[in-house]
Amino acid sequence: MSLFWFMAPASRAQGDFVRASVRSVTGIARVYPGHQAGAFVPKRNDPLEPGNIIVTGQNSRVVISLSDGGQITVLPNSQVVLKKFLVPHSARELLEILMGRVLVKIHHAGGKPNPYRLNSPTASIAVRGTEFIVDVLSGGETLVVVREGLVEVWSHNNPDNKRLVTPGSRVIVRPGGGISSAFPGPGSELNGRARFNGNLGDDYQRSVDSVAQNSNEIAPVFFSAFPDQHLDSLENPAYAAEFKNAEGRLLLLPSTSEPYVNEPYVLDPLNSKEDYSVSPQLTFFTPIPGSRLIVGGGVSAFGVRSQDLANTWLPLTNTQLTDVGSHNRRALRLNAFNVSFIAAYSIGDQGKTSVGMSVDALSGFGNFLSEFAHSENGIYSGSYDNLRARFARTRLTFGFARRFSASSKLGIYYRHGINSSDQENTYLQEYMDESRPRTARFAHDKTNISNLSSEIGARFRASLTRRLFYGVEGSYLYERINSRRETLSHPIDYNHHHYLARRARLGVGLGFALTPKILLDFDVAGGIFNNDRPPQEPINRSGNLFASSLSPGSLRSVRGTSVTAHAAVQTNLWRGLFLSVSGLTTVRRDVISYSYTGGTYTYNGVVYSYPGGTVMYKELYDAILSNAGIGWRFKPNLTAEYLYSVDHRYRVPSHSLRLRYTFNLGITGEK
Repeated sequence: MSLFWFMAPASRAQGDFVRASVRSVTGIARVYPGHQAGAFVPKRNDPLEPGNIIVTGQNSRVVISLSDGGQITVLPNSQVVLKKFLVPHSARELLEILMGRVLVKIHHAGGKPNPYRLNSPTASIAVRGTEFIVDVLSGGETLVVVREGLVEVWSHNNPDNKRLVTPGSRVIVRPGGGISSAFPGPGSELNGRARFNGNLGDDYQRSVDSVAQNSNEIAPVFFSAFPDQHLDSLENPAYAAEFKNAEGRLLLLPSTSEPYVNEPYVLDPLNSKEDYSVSPQLTFFTPIPGSRLIVGGGVSAFGVRSQDLANTWLPLTNTQLTDVGSHNRRALRLNAFNVSFIAAYSIGDQGKTSVGMSVDALSGFGNFLSEFAHSENGIYSGSYDNLRARFARTRLTFGFARRFSASSKLGIYYRHGINSSDQENTYLQEYMDESRPRTARFAHDKTNISNLSSEIGARFRASLTRRLFYGVEGSYLYERINSRRETLSHPIDYNHHHYLARRARLGVGLGFALTPKILLDFDVAGGIFNNDRPPQEPINRSGNLFASSLSPGSLRSVRGTSVTAHAAVQTNLWRGLFLSVSGLTTVRRDVISYSYTGGTYTYNGVVYSYPGGTVMYKELYDAILSNAGIGWRFKPNLTAEYLYSVDHRYRVPSHSLRLRYTFNLGITGEK
């Protein structure tokens, strides 16, 4: 009889009724009976009911005992809601983890199943095992680590793709489902060729200047409402405080395409080479055990080669004595390397506030080569431009972040930078015919641009519902620029200017899970810049206007604006197979200033004069890009995607492979 009464409570707990109570409390914690009720401090043996919200602060935890032998440990800086675990059914709803980390141990009496289910903002976890950890970040990203037994995990956006996690393994579920916002392809790293309809020389100059003069870099920008903890931490180091485990991520995005050919030209197959770009990135963050400190950083690089190659040959006619031919070759190369170091620290009992600091350094070099040759009836003319540049940038960033709820967060940063570029231009012009020997003109100039920049920015993200995310970001940049140009005939201080530049940006975005398998992302972003640079003489000593337009420091935008609209959709077809389609439209308007000082120059023994004055005119650029991809999630932490991208102005497709691999070392910040 005594044995019967001893076993009866366990039988009722296992199959009929489960009770929950506080087993122990460490540090400062609160329990809210409901969303509108006041909080109380939990004590040992206090009963807990469905709907109770448990909140733990820094270095605090609450251990919850279940009458069926299970145990839940709510770890520091966490917020969970007890669900309807009282009523027995096929899978009891045990917890909803809004934020933070919990350690769950489920008791299996006599080896019989004891099913439970847990939920996070992005994932559902079906308990088959006995011990596992669930970690939910502020943006909803969910990490599940299994110590013993088996756990089944699936995303709310893709419930058919369930993952069985075995002991020692882990799975990551992201709110955006890894939706792609990339527009890859050779030249996409530039602020020109894959963005606006400019020639390679303009693309080269704009790209080099964007490092030394950040105010010119205004488009295109697109802002995703779905959080990305790695990229957000590189922008604002305070966001790195959300990493509770040592986590790294490797991104690879190689791209290739054919060179662009301007229509009546015929591509020279002997000199044709594929354009390419490579842009790897590695980021890693880890908590320091027993502290609130998170350290990490990133390493990235990019290499780009883009070119136009064309030969034109015209057949003989009655007015021609010989063939007419021309050769035109333009090619650019850009390479850069960037490294950053980040430290973040959480403040307060709840850990809702964090501060951070980062230092990043970028260095690189570029080269633009333009060759032109034309022959007709024994007359030859040609030109040769060779532009070289080295650029560097060092930035110090201070960040602040405040979490208002499980899904809403505000981040503010201040960034100070020191930028520079050393540019050199060599120009050669040749002429020869049957009556006179070869003549050549040579020009050479150097430009050094350096500046001090200050930037302040803010970013806010939140979710209106479990399926709808939104975000807003903005920034303002102020620069003091020093520009010095030397030429062959004026080796010292030919042009030496100090001036100011400013840039403002704003972006808004929406992310929506239309169905469990379809994700939508839409954003609009834009910018405006203005600089006070005085007009400069655009004509170099060779007297060639085309060469002067590529001459470093000769032409600069006084002001400009841009607006970019971007939309993307991703759908899961079957298990790990997914498709993505995206489009981007950009419109940019620049106002250009030329200054002519007036003078004369001699060409072929004839003296020419040109007037002085200032000319300003407007340039309007637009671009329409589209992107289609198909990918497979081999594992939750390994994704591969093929991307087909088209710039509709150039109509030259790019082929890219996007690889993303996330790894975790199991280090936590707990003592």
